[in-house]
Amino acid sequence: MSSGRFIRPARRCYFLWPFATFLWILCALSVSVVAEQLPAEGGNIAIIDGFAIHTFLEDGVFTVLDTSLTAIEVLMVAGGGGGGMSVGGGGGAGGVLHYNNLQVSQGSHAVVVGSGGPGATDHSNPASSGSDSQFSTLVAKGGGGATGQKAGYDYSRYSKSGGSGAGGSGCGASTFLCISTNTPGSAVQGQGHAGGTGQRSSPWGAGGGGGAGGEGKSGDAAGGGDGGVGLSFNISGSLKF
Repeated sequence: MSSGRFIRPARRCYFLWPFATFLWILCALSVSVVAEQLPAEGGNIAIIDGFAIHTFLEDGVFTVLDTSLTAIEVLMVAGGGGGGMSVGGGGGAGGVLHYNNLQVSQGSHAVVVGSGGPGATDHSNPASSGSDSQFSTLVAKGGGGATGQKAGYDYSRYSKSGGSGAGGSGCGASTFLCISTNTPGSAVQGQGHAGGTGQRSSPWGAGGGGGAGGEGKSGDAAGGGDGGVGLSFNISGSLKF
């Protein structure tokens, strides 16, 4: 961390993690005393509107240096799931966890930044789910990967559950081949929403993936369903979704 004139931190601080590919840590600061060191280190640090924001673009460590830092705000988002192939459903959004006043101890806390899952490469198997994001012992689950139309009776090939669930596939093949593949994945309670159901008749619209703010829409005669709505957070001084 580069040296410089930083404002001495107040007794409480905040840690924020808003997106799947990076982590933010935010510390509330007083406005009176100048110090040479921030109360915590790790990631890329910026001072915005009286808050120290630590941004992680990859896995790392958040280290609390000052014993006066006892409470932080945490926003975590896991990686989203991949979309299905051949009338495949939409991938589920990565799970979201938000804590306004999380107690934190002095020392090092591991940070894992989840990545998105690749899309499906054939119509019989689901796409990969997103990977989890983690701060210390908190885990946001990756979004479910979606399947295509020919998974048959093999439940292991159906659209996956996750932080938010994947949408079910449309049914463009025989009834046997797409039995139940229109079923969407479910969500982890408190982290997201289920995907939408795929349509089992022409034009075989697939379901949209679940979002942090709402369920994915089901496929219908107009085509595939929309993905579920997201959530917005004002973390870095501007609104982010």
